[in-house]
Amino acid sequence: MTPATMPLPKTWRASPPHLLVLGEGAYAHALAQILTASFLRPEDISADPAPNEGGGYTKVLVNLEAVILVAGTGDAASDLLRWHESVWRWIEKLSHEGDQHDVAILFVLADASGSSLADGLALGLGLEKIDPATTGHGIARMSDSLETLCASLVAIRPMDLPPLRARRAANERHQALEMLKHAASLNEPTALHAAAERVQVAFEGCEYHLDLFCRSPSHRNGNLLRGWLNRIVTGGVTPYDAGESVVGPLGWLTEAINI
Repeated sequence: MTPATMPLPKTWRASPPHLLVLGEGAYAHALAQILTASFLRPEDISADPAPNEGGGYTKVLVNLEAVILVAGTGDAASDLLRWHESVWRWIEKLSHEGDQHDVAILFVLADASGSSLADGLALGLGLEKIDPATTGHGIARMSDSLETLCASLVAIRPMDLPPLRARRAANERHQALEMLKHAASLNEPTALHAAAERVQVAFEGCEYHLDLFCRSPSHRNGNLLRGWLNRIVTGGVTPYDAGESVVGPLGWLTEAINI
């Protein structure tokens, strides 16, 4: 079971980090050492940071300037988006500026991922593409030289969280899922059916992208959502005729969608 909170790295209190490398494996660990960065595994920030004895938070991320997220060979875009979300939860609590703390975020991807992983990250962030000059994020590859990787990081214009939230809120796929989540909370058949149809249209031809908007386990929840949408929209049944998974307040649906 995931703990309610995670302890802060002991070194952060004495030496608040300027650069954070998040990932697993030899490459991520070596990169942190070379760049003299703080290194964490995704599981280290899988829950909120632990408060101090007074119930508040020690502001150890006040100096944080950049975060590098290193994808492993088996990591999907949904995994990296979950890490991204965790990083921002920690920044919001551990920086004086909260969600208005400017930070540059660089995704380091394996060459084998091609463009598909980068495209999935952009989609999940509500972006047309990841542009270092305008989105606060950048992309690098593991095969890049250290000089090239550092140049990619420097090219990112640091940004805070509100612009990203605004972009996501304005995105059609985000809006459709928000509508579905709200309709599920009301548990009203007509609204649910209309919302389900809107989601189906928004993701037509790329239904697998629903994983990007689902909580962990993202692929399993994405499959549940795809199956439910198929029964409601394509199958032509009411939400209550679609089986045990959609009775009651549809709690599984509101929990599965990460919007």
